Amino acid sequence: MTVNLLPLELVYEIIDFLAALHPRSLRAGSLVCHAWLSRIRPILFSTITLRKKNIVAFIEILRSPNDCSFLPLIRRINAHRLIGDAFDLYFDAVSNDLRTSAHIHTLEMNLLMSVHGTALLADKAFRTGFVTAFPQLNTLELVCGFWPLHTDAVIDMICLFPELEVLQLTDIIGGLVVDIPDTATPPQKLRSVILGAGAAELILTWFIEAGVPPLLDSLTLSAARPTDTLPVSQTLQRYGRMLRHIDIVISPFHRFTGMVRISLYRIVDTLSIFNLSWVPNLKTLTIRDLTARPTSEEFIALITLTAPVLERLYCEIDISFHQREDWEIMDAFLSRERFPLLNQVTLPVAHPSECRRATRVFPLLHAAGLLRAEWRGY
Repeated sequence: MTVNLLPLELVYEIIDFLAALHPRSLRAGSLVCHAWLSRIRPILFSTITLRKKNIVAFIEILRSPNDCSFLPLIRRINAHRLIGDAFDLYFDAVSNDLRTSAHIHTLEMNLLMSVHGTALLADKAFRTGFVTAFPQLNTLELVCGFWPLHTDAVIDMICLFPELEVLQLTDIIGGLVVDIPDTATPPQKLRSVILGAGAAELILTWFIEAGVPPLLDSLTLSAARPTDTLPVSQTLQRYGRMLRHIDIVISPFHRFTGMVRISLYRIVDTLSIFNLSWVPNLKTLTIRDLTARPTSEEFIALITLTAPVLERLYCEIDISFHQREDWEIMDAFLSRERFPLLNQVTLPVAHPSECRRATRVFPLLHAAGLLRAEWRGY
């Protein structure tokens, strides 16, 4: 059977599968026929990556005499900026061109400081130019290799996006001086916040002072710094009833000394931060212990504080680090009697052969049909 005889719906399924599994093959697939091109073209141009080596060419294409036909297809922009670099000025130059598109809903911005960068230029990057081109943005992902001189610049940038629903601030490097404008109001449609250790203090302190967004129901936290303890615990205590989904990342705190990174383990008490008894309506709980020396006692204690309305639990921890007796406690605790709505407990494994081991470690969950051993594929 030739490809032209396949139902178009099936062809589209194949194309979508290729897009997820092997996106590079889409360029060749777009040359097959017009039917394939019409499906592949929106996928190829849905995400645009901008960096210093292609920003000038991108502007030239947008401003070419022939109309730029792919601009309406862009849904996500990944911007890699080097503040103070000569080519960084082109990001501000393209802002007016991108502002004409109402379909860009996701911005991932990676910010680094060049040797010519200054605090003033950094503050401008958060408040003016390129970031003002996306008033309709609903997802912001910020990776910053520095903090601006005034952290209110970060708050000002977030306030540029009144339609924002998902906020992700991770991999923040540098000191943090919380300086929050009195007039700054968090986007009212914000429903999911993902915060790295460097961002939790600023954003959660802002929520506590200005009021948490009314639709917020999902929180991902990697709170390994001592300064995060108070704002995280206060947020859960005051607004825990709003939350339905929590993702806890237990990770080492990294301190930089010159060019050397030192990992400090267990610098804070996880239980003192993540008191899940303050979250009575929690439906989905994810716990990821990324430290080199995880402790099962701490891990199990987090679960014992979880409300009985829990529906799904995702546990990322290496079970080989601990005695089997440790997990027998957890296996017995996660019963239908205690959690009547629980329908899935997912345990990622590093190799398919470990799936059978997981069923032996958690026999009660396996017998109840709740256990799902998931191979991560790497």
